[in-house]
Amino acid sequence: MKRRGLSADSDSLRAFWALFHLRSGERRCVLRTRYARWRPPEGSDLIVSQYVTDRSVGVFLRGPRGEGWRQTAERLQPWADGLSAALDTQMGRAFLFPTRTVVDTADDANWTGMADFMHTAADRYVTVLERLSPAPQMGEPV
Repeated sequence: MKRRGLSADSDSLRAFWALFHLRSGERRCVLRTRYARWRPPEGSDLIVSQYVTDRSVGVFLRGPRGEGWRQTAERLQPWADGLSAALDTQMGRAFLFPTRTVVDTADDANWTGMADFMHTAADRYVTVLERLSPAPQMGEPV
């Protein structure tokens, strides 16, 4: 029988997120789905999304709830080169400015590294976004 990843097991997923919050000390994360936590930077309506799948964990930028990725990408276009350089990734499509690591998420021996990877990456994203001046806000003309 093929072993499935972390996202297939609700109890394990809850245990992983509990470990994540314990290790990161992050209090500003918002539960959005059982697979992701959103972290809103100060002074921006952009969201740093931290996620787990069967085979990877990662971080990407998204707009506020209700804003499609294309609209967010248009808003971020004036900052795209600077964000790409600061985050060491390209804008991409759908999942904007993604950073991820491939890992066996079902193996709980990997969870500490997964949590640390996401937290460190999210810290970097938040720092970069909080330094953007002015931060692009929803509804602003591009």
